[in-house]
Amino acid sequence: MTDSDTVMVTYRITEDADGRALPLEELRVNADTAALAYRITPMTPKRCCV
Repeated sequence: MTDSDTVMVTYRITEDADGRALPLEELRVNADTAALAYRITPMTPKRCCV
């Protein structure tokens, strides 16, 4: 990358058991060619048998 490139900075963060943010990763890439994608796993409630 050169000094004139646009940079995209992403942070991956999680929480500890007390709810405090813990930064895990910082990624810097050329924003002209980068794309963000993430997967969300759907959560379904457990069904209870009566």
